[in-house]
Amino acid sequence: MRGTYLSLFLIIVGIFGNISVMSANSLENSLKFPIQLYEQKDYYRSISELLRLEFQFPQNSARQQLHLYLLKNYDAIDNFRKVEKTIAEIYSHSPSNPFTPEKRIAAKILTFSLLRQGQEKKAKELWEQLVLRQEDVDFPLASRIPGQVDPEQARSYSAILPGAGLLLSKEYGKASASFLLNGVFLLGIFQSLQNKQLGLAGLLFFFEWGWYSGGQEAAAEAANNYNQQLIETTQKQWTLTNRGR
Repeated sequence: MRGTYLSLFLIIVGIFGNISVMSANSLENSLKFPIQLYEQKDYYRSISELLRLEFQFPQNSARQQLHLYLLKNYDAIDNFRKVEKTIAEIYSHSPSNPFTPEKRIAAKILTFSLLRQGQEKKAKELWEQLVLRQEDVDFPLASRIPGQVDPEQARSYSAILPGAGLLLSKEYGKASASFLLNGVFLLGIFQSLQNKQLGLAGLLFFFEWGWYSGGQEAAAEAANNYNQQLIETTQKQWTLTNRGR
Protein backbone atom coordinates (compact mmCIF):
# COMPACT_ATOMS: atom_id res chain seq x y z
CA MET A 1 0.00 0.00 0.00
CA ARG A 2 2.82 2.38 0.91
CA GLY A 3 4.46 1.58 -2.42
CA THR A 4 1.25 2.52 -4.23
CA TYR A 5 1.03 5.88 -2.41
CA LEU A 6 4.70 6.56 -3.07
CA SER A 7 4.29 5.77 -6.78
CA LEU A 8 1.22 8.01 -6.96
CA PHE A 9 3.12 10.82 -5.22
CA LEU A 10 6.04 10.54 -7.64
CA ILE A 11 3.68 10.60 -10.60
CA ILE A 12 2.00 13.77 -9.29
CA VAL A 13 5.36 15.46 -8.66
CA GLY A 14 6.48 14.48 -12.15
CA ILE A 15 3.31 15.90 -13.71
CA PHE A 16 3.65 19.21 -11.90
CA GLY A 17 7.36 19.31 -12.68
CA ASN A 18 6.62 18.85 -16.38
CA ILE A 19 3.91 21.52 -16.20
CA SER A 20 6.42 23.90 -14.60
CA VAL A 21 9.01 23.22 -17.30
CA MET A 22 6.37 23.62 -20.01
CA SER A 23 5.24 26.86 -18.41
CA ALA A 24 8.79 28.19 -18.35
CA ASN A 25 9.35 27.19 -21.95
CA SER A 26 6.01 28.73 -22.90
CA LEU A 27 6.98 32.06 -21.33
CA GLU A 28 10.41 32.01 -22.98
CA ASN A 29 8.79 31.44 -26.35
CA SER A 30 6.16 34.09 -25.69
CA LEU A 31 8.86 36.63 -24.82
CA LYS A 32 10.24 36.54 -28.36
CA PHE A 33 7.49 38.79 -29.70
CA PRO A 34 7.78 41.66 -27.13
CA ILE A 35 11.58 41.43 -27.40
CA GLN A 36 11.24 41.84 -31.16
CA LEU A 37 8.98 44.85 -30.59
CA TYR A 38 11.59 46.36 -28.27
CA GLU A 39 14.33 45.88 -30.86
CA GLN A 40 12.07 47.61 -33.41
CA LYS A 41 11.72 50.51 -30.94
CA ASP A 42 7.98 49.88 -30.60
CA TYR A 43 8.33 50.39 -26.86
CA TYR A 44 4.71 50.91 -25.81
CA ARG A 45 3.47 47.77 -27.58
CA SER A 46 6.37 45.83 -26.12
CA ILE A 47 5.46 47.01 -22.61
CA SER A 48 1.82 46.05 -23.15
CA GLU A 49 2.79 42.53 -24.25
CA LEU A 50 5.23 42.10 -21.37
CA LEU A 51 2.66 43.18 -18.79
CA ARG A 52 0.18 40.71 -20.27
CA LEU A 53 2.74 37.92 -19.94
CA GLU A 54 3.59 39.00 -16.41
CA PHE A 55 -0.07 38.56 -15.47
CA GLN A 56 -0.34 35.28 -17.39
CA PHE A 57 2.75 33.72 -15.77
CA PRO A 58 2.77 34.93 -12.14
CA GLN A 59 5.34 32.36 -11.01
CA ASN A 60 7.98 31.49 -13.55
CA SER A 61 11.74 31.12 -13.77
CA ALA A 62 11.83 33.34 -16.88
CA ARG A 63 10.19 36.31 -15.14
CA GLN A 64 13.57 37.92 -14.51
CA GLN A 65 14.15 38.14 -18.25
CA LEU A 66 10.63 39.54 -18.63
CA HIS A 67 11.33 42.24 -16.04
CA LEU A 68 14.67 43.01 -17.65
CA TYR A 69 12.95 43.85 -20.95
CA LEU A 70 10.28 45.81 -19.15
CA LEU A 71 13.13 47.80 -17.61
CA LYS A 72 14.77 48.38 -21.00
CA ASN A 73 11.49 49.65 -22.44
CA TYR A 74 10.81 52.01 -19.52
CA ASP A 75 14.36 53.33 -19.81
CA ALA A 76 13.90 53.95 -23.54
CA ILE A 77 10.81 56.12 -22.94
CA ASP A 78 12.34 57.88 -19.89
CA ASN A 79 9.71 56.60 -17.46
CA PHE A 80 12.01 57.01 -14.46
CA ARG A 81 9.45 55.98 -11.85
CA LYS A 82 8.76 52.69 -13.63
CA VAL A 83 12.51 52.12 -14.07
CA GLU A 84 13.06 52.19 -10.32
CA LYS A 85 9.99 50.05 -9.62
CA THR A 86 11.04 47.39 -12.14
CA ILE A 87 14.59 47.30 -10.80
CA ALA A 88 13.15 46.58 -7.36
CA GLU A 89 11.34 43.60 -8.93
CA ILE A 90 14.57 42.34 -10.51
CA TYR A 91 16.51 42.64 -7.27
CA SER A 92 13.79 40.71 -5.44
CA HIS A 93 14.93 37.61 -7.38
CA SER A 94 17.72 35.79 -5.51
CA PRO A 95 18.15 38.60 -2.95
CA SER A 96 21.22 36.90 -1.45
CA ASN A 97 23.18 37.48 -4.69
CA PRO A 98 23.20 41.14 -5.84
CA PHE A 99 25.74 40.48 -8.58
CA THR A 100 23.91 38.28 -11.08
CA PRO A 101 24.33 39.26 -14.79
CA GLU A 102 20.71 40.46 -14.91
CA LYS A 103 21.16 42.62 -11.83
CA ARG A 104 24.36 44.09 -13.25
CA ILE A 105 22.47 45.10 -16.40
CA ALA A 106 19.69 46.56 -14.22
CA ALA A 107 22.23 48.55 -12.19
CA LYS A 108 23.76 49.91 -15.40
CA ILE A 109 20.38 51.03 -16.71
CA LEU A 110 19.56 52.71 -13.39
CA THR A 111 22.95 54.47 -13.50
CA PHE A 112 22.17 55.87 -16.96
CA SER A 113 18.67 56.85 -15.83
CA LEU A 114 19.98 58.73 -12.78
CA LEU A 115 22.58 60.47 -14.92
CA ARG A 116 19.88 61.76 -17.28
CA GLN A 117 17.95 63.05 -14.27
CA GLY A 118 20.97 65.03 -13.08
CA GLN A 119 21.59 62.79 -10.04
CA GLU A 120 25.20 62.20 -11.03
CA LYS A 121 26.66 61.57 -7.55
CA LYS A 122 24.07 58.88 -6.84
CA ALA A 123 24.69 57.44 -10.32
CA LYS A 124 28.45 57.32 -9.72
CA GLU A 125 28.02 55.56 -6.38
CA LEU A 126 25.71 52.94 -7.93
CA TRP A 127 28.04 52.42 -10.91
CA GLU A 128 31.06 51.83 -8.70
CA GLN A 129 29.32 49.60 -6.14
CA LEU A 130 27.12 47.36 -8.29
CA VAL A 131 28.56 47.50 -11.81
CA LEU A 132 32.33 48.00 -11.77
CA ARG A 133 32.71 47.16 -8.09
CA GLN A 134 35.65 49.56 -7.95
CA GLU A 135 36.28 53.30 -8.25
CA ASP A 136 35.85 54.79 -11.72
CA VAL A 137 38.05 57.85 -12.22
CA ASP A 138 36.56 58.37 -15.68
CA PHE A 139 32.95 58.69 -14.52
CA PRO A 140 31.57 61.85 -16.22
CA LEU A 141 30.86 64.08 -13.25
CA ALA A 142 30.02 67.57 -14.48
CA SER A 143 32.87 69.07 -12.48
CA ARG A 144 35.39 66.80 -14.27
CA ILE A 145 34.35 67.53 -17.86
CA PRO A 146 36.96 69.71 -19.59
CA GLY A 147 36.32 72.55 -22.02
CA GLN A 148 33.69 74.40 -20.00
CA VAL A 149 33.44 78.20 -20.11
CA ASP A 150 33.59 80.28 -16.94
CA PRO A 151 30.43 82.45 -16.99
CA GLU A 152 32.11 85.21 -14.96
CA GLN A 153 35.04 85.26 -17.38
CA ALA A 154 32.59 85.56 -20.29
CA ARG A 155 30.84 88.42 -18.49
CA SER A 156 34.17 90.20 -17.92
CA TYR A 157 35.23 89.83 -21.55
CA SER A 158 31.97 91.40 -22.71
CA ALA A 159 32.47 94.23 -20.21
CA ILE A 160 35.84 95.02 -21.79
CA LEU A 161 34.71 94.55 -25.40
CA PRO A 162 30.99 94.05 -26.16
CA GLY A 163 30.42 90.64 -27.74
CA ALA A 164 33.82 89.23 -26.75
CA GLY A 165 32.37 87.01 -24.00
CA LEU A 166 30.05 85.35 -26.52
CA LEU A 167 33.06 84.21 -28.54
CA LEU A 168 34.06 81.89 -25.68
CA SER A 169 30.78 80.00 -26.15
CA LYS A 170 31.27 79.95 -29.94
CA GLU A 171 28.29 82.27 -30.44
CA TYR A 172 30.00 84.01 -33.34
CA GLY A 173 26.85 85.46 -34.93
CA LYS A 174 25.57 86.91 -31.66
CA ALA A 175 29.03 88.23 -30.82
CA SER A 176 29.24 90.09 -34.15
CA ALA A 177 25.74 91.52 -33.73
CA SER A 178 26.52 92.70 -30.20
CA PHE A 179 29.78 94.34 -31.29
CA LEU A 180 28.14 96.15 -34.21
CA LEU A 181 25.08 97.26 -32.27
CA ASN A 182 27.10 98.69 -29.41
CA GLY A 183 29.43 100.33 -31.95
CA VAL A 184 26.50 102.02 -33.70
CA PHE A 185 25.15 103.42 -30.42
CA LEU A 186 28.59 104.64 -29.31
CA LEU A 187 29.13 106.31 -32.67
CA GLY A 188 25.71 107.96 -32.39
CA ILE A 189 26.55 109.24 -28.90
CA PHE A 190 29.89 110.61 -30.08
CA GLN A 191 28.33 112.43 -33.05
CA SER A 192 25.51 113.81 -30.90
CA LEU A 193 28.03 115.26 -28.44
CA GLN A 194 30.01 116.79 -31.30
CA ASN A 195 26.84 118.44 -32.59
CA LYS A 196 25.95 119.50 -29.04
CA GLN A 197 22.72 117.50 -29.18
CA LEU A 198 22.85 116.63 -25.50
CA GLY A 199 19.29 115.33 -25.28
CA LEU A 200 19.83 112.90 -28.14
CA ALA A 201 23.18 111.87 -26.69
CA GLY A 202 21.55 111.18 -23.33
CA LEU A 203 18.79 109.11 -24.96
CA LEU A 204 21.28 107.09 -26.98
CA PHE A 205 23.42 106.59 -23.87
CA PHE A 206 20.39 105.27 -22.00
CA PHE A 207 19.74 102.65 -24.70
CA GLU A 208 23.43 101.87 -25.07
CA TRP A 209 23.80 101.20 -21.36
CA GLY A 210 20.92 98.73 -21.57
CA TRP A 211 22.52 96.91 -24.52
CA TYR A 212 25.94 96.97 -22.85
CA SER A 213 24.64 95.52 -19.55
CA GLY A 214 22.41 93.05 -21.36
CA GLY A 215 25.38 91.89 -23.43
CA GLN A 216 27.26 90.92 -20.29
CA GLU A 217 24.28 88.92 -19.01
CA ALA A 218 23.89 87.30 -22.42
CA ALA A 219 27.55 86.24 -22.38
CA ALA A 220 27.15 84.60 -18.95
CA GLU A 221 23.93 82.88 -20.00
CA ALA A 222 25.52 81.64 -23.23
CA ALA A 223 28.40 80.19 -21.17
CA ASN A 224 25.97 78.33 -18.90
CA ASN A 225 24.05 76.97 -21.89
CA TYR A 226 27.29 75.93 -23.57
CA ASN A 227 28.44 74.11 -20.44
CA GLN A 228 25.10 72.34 -20.01
CA GLN A 229 25.14 71.14 -23.60
CA LEU A 230 28.74 69.99 -23.26
CA ILE A 231 27.92 68.06 -20.07
CA GLU A 232 24.85 66.41 -21.59
CA THR A 233 26.75 65.46 -24.77
CA THR A 234 29.70 64.03 -22.82
CA GLN A 235 27.48 62.05 -20.45
CA LYS A 236 25.39 60.76 -23.34
CA GLN A 237 28.51 59.60 -25.17
CA TRP A 238 29.76 57.91 -22.00
CA THR A 239 26.41 56.15 -21.65
CA LEU A 240 26.48 54.90 -25.25
CA THR A 241 30.05 53.66 -24.80
CA ASN A 242 29.26 51.80 -21.59
CA ARG A 243 25.92 50.22 -22.50
CA GLY A 244 27.70 47.24 -24.01
CA ARG A 245 30.47 47.16 -21.45
